[in-house]
Amino acid sequence: MTKRFVTLFLALLLVSSLSMFGQEKSLRTKAPLKIDQTTKVDSWAPGTDVPVTAANYVAVDTMHNSFGPSTPTINPISYDPVSGVLALVHRGNGRTYAEGSGELWWNYSTDMGVTWPRSTTSVQNGQTSQIFARYPSMTIKNEFGSTNLADLWGAFAWPELGPTGANFGNMGWGVTIGLEISEFAELDFDPPNYSSNVPTFTDGQYIYWVSDNGDDNSIRFFRTVDYSNVEKIDPPTWAASVFSTGNITMGGVAYNGVLYTAVQATFDTVVGLGGWEPGYCKSTDQGTTWSDWFIIDWHDFPAFESYEELWDWRKDDGFVSYAGDIEVDKNGMVHLLFGLTDLADSADEEGYNAIVEFFETSEGVWDYNILAEGFEDVNDLSLYEAPDISGSGSGDDPAVGQCGPSFFLATNADRDFFVAQYNIAIYEAGTDSIPCEMFYQTRALDDAEWSLRTNLTETAEMNEDGGHLAPFLATVDDGAGTITDYAFSGFWYEAGNTTRYVDPRNEHVFYIAAVPVRTTTGVEGDVNTVMNYSLLQNYPNPFNPSTKIDFTIPSNEYVTLKIYDILGNEVASLVSEERNAGLNSVVFDASNLASGMYVYKINAGQFTSSKKMMLLK
Repeated sequence: MTKRFVTLFLALLLVSSLSMFGQEKSLRTKAPLKIDQTTKVDSWAPGTDVPVTAANYVAVDTMHNSFGPSTPTINPISYDPVSGVLALVHRGNGRTYAEGSGELWWNYSTDMGVTWPRSTTSVQNGQTSQIFARYPSMTIKNEFGSTNLADLWGAFAWPELGPTGANFGNMGWGVTIGLEISEFAELDFDPPNYSSNVPTFTDGQYIYWVSDNGDDNSIRFFRTVDYSNVEKIDPPTWAASVFSTGNITMGGVAYNGVLYTAVQATFDTVVGLGGWEPGYCKSTDQGTTWSDWFIIDWHDFPAFESYEELWDWRKDDGFVSYAGDIEVDKNGMVHLLFGLTDLADSADEEGYNAIVEFFETSEGVWDYNILAEGFEDVNDLSLYEAPDISGSGSGDDPAVGQCGPSFFLATNADRDFFVAQYNIAIYEAGTDSIPCEMFYQTRALDDAEWSLRTNLTETAEMNEDGGHLAPFLATVDDGAGTITDYAFSGFWYEAGNTTRYVDPRNEHVFYIAAVPVRTTTGVEGDVNTVMNYSLLQNYPNPFNPSTKIDFTIPSNEYVTLKIYDILGNEVASLVSEERNAGLNSVVFDASNLASGMYVYKINAGQFTSSKKMMLLK
């Protein structure tokens, strides 16, 4: 009887602690974005070194400093699959071609990112009363499916600082017809006090953007056909009363007559432990009305029962820093990419992190895939707090500490193939400070798992802790039966600097690479896709006493598959031999082990991956 009472007391205490923890998290607001000084830095000197990276990144243009692209809630890179035109909007270089660091310019490419002419005029082009633009987004409107550059509209939206250049609160928007000369630009100084995230997208007819408001927790929706009238819509389901503490936008998608927008927010509808959760809503009338929010209760999935919260990569700063992205597949089902944390030490919030994709199997019904997780694969040891080089009183790094893992999703025009990109630090034993690298993974809609992680940068000392990805892929047919999908990946770094520490005030270069992410070959009408490495989630999970583990390899390889307890002690070796290409299966019998969390890890060639599983007896 005593034992049962103690067990019940501990269980109630745990539930109470978790509830208190969830409530505590819900009281934390989102981190504000940094506002850099508009004055020039006298200490700047141009560099000549060009970084050597794994992907073939091309220098697009220079920027006044690091701040312009430094948030994962915007989309500065846009690609139009019909015309094949690629574009980038960015803050200009006030030391050379721009009128101050708040003037926006864009570059475009018609040859898959090999060459990048700069626009003839800035976005503002003398049409606005000030030029204090900050974190810009853009999209390409191609209403009539033209392949002519002159028919394309480049649409821009951005947060604008106040008249003194000191605080966020205003907004700007503009458009170019033909991607060379700005046709129109305007600033909005009216209430509310707009915040600093303005993701932008199009359905080919309307241009849309959204802003999370600074005066309260509401979100405002904008749309226009030709900029003669910009409509401001305040949906009831986006009102401040819907969000207890706040929200962070994850972007928007237009597909097949439906608009989708996603946020990570503290919803008034509590799910799981409460606090910040991801969700989306949609509109079937081009944004006039919006549905209620479809919120993911990821806590209900056994694979995530040990995870406490979304991945907050800035620890103990009094704010939440979350990132995520949204895409929609050919069936109209939503895919969200974000991070989770299993706190190993709640005092300093270091944890066991996971990068996850949740996707709908029907409206509001979710399944998931884990792209990466673990202390080694997705750790917290990255240079988000670098030395104070610029004298600003806080650490300096390439993305001024605001981008974190930078989760992005892209899709092909058919919406049946996806690319995920993120920036993480890969743990190395005995290393205290680890530079971030940029990675991507792929998944066809019918694939059960994401592909092997591929390093896009592979720079030993550089710290690429901020990146962006164009929402659409390019699909190129060589005319001889080979079709290649390309992702357009971007990052920025201090000019001439190939070390891990940079001064964010100095001139920065934005780089973009056309990355081949899938190649298919047609043989007499059949299409064969090369199989990738993958480690699948064990089934069943939780299990007792045995479970099946599947993995795939593209060629005959020597494979090891081992089991570890949560402390890292090896408890079983399931495979240590050469295995044939294709799908392989192995059964793990845990009859002699105690209940608890275990980790299984595979090594095959250069491929390494690990996943967690739960033994319940």
